[in-house]
Amino acid sequence: MLSRIILFFVFCFFMFGCSAKKSPDNTEQTDSTQVIIAPVDSMTIDLVAWKEKGYFNQTQPVKVANDPVFHQAKSYQGIALRTVLERLPSFKNVDLNTTQVVFECEDGYNPSMSLEKTLSKQVFLAVKDMDAPKGADWTTIVKGPETKKIAPFYVVYTDAPADDYSYKWPYNLVKIRLTPVSAEAQVLFPHDDDTMVKGYD
Repeated sequence: MLSRIILFFVFCFFMFGCSAKKSPDNTEQTDSTQVIIAPVDSMTIDLVAWKEKGYFNQTQPVKVANDPVFHQAKSYQGIALRTVLERLPSFKNVDLNTTQVVFECEDGYNPSMSLEKTLSKQVFLAVKDMDAPKGADWTTIVKGPETKKIAPFYVVYTDAPADDYSYKWPYNLVKIRLTPVSAEAQVLFPHDDDTMVKGYD
């Protein structure tokens, strides 16, 4: 009888004593692996998700004299990009001089530029094309075999020259991400040669 009791306690020790435990540093530990719980990215805006939450309901008319994508004057409904970025709780601590904004497009195009330069102009997140066909929010550009889907979002400027390629006009936009400017990018950028700047862009 005593031997059976001892065997029972030994069995319980091996069954429950070796189970996975949660460590205080926000990781789950087992006898052979560590599963790290990834932190939430506080510097990325999922524009589609934010629209569903109603963050872009309060818009204003935005007129562009010479839109470089449409090659004509355009009218949109939009919201100031700075207002969008200020919804990020951590934006108040961002250094504009050392931060770049990355525009992530649905088709995989991810242009970036200095956040300081971006916000130096009257820049807007366009949420609707007021010149679109009746019943549609956006115009789709079709040129021969090429189709440009502008939806769901488009970054436009009211005071940036259409032929200044250092300003990005990303369309088909789905996310905006703020990242530190890398030292490599600062070294590679050809500051003193306008022709090389266009090639770099």
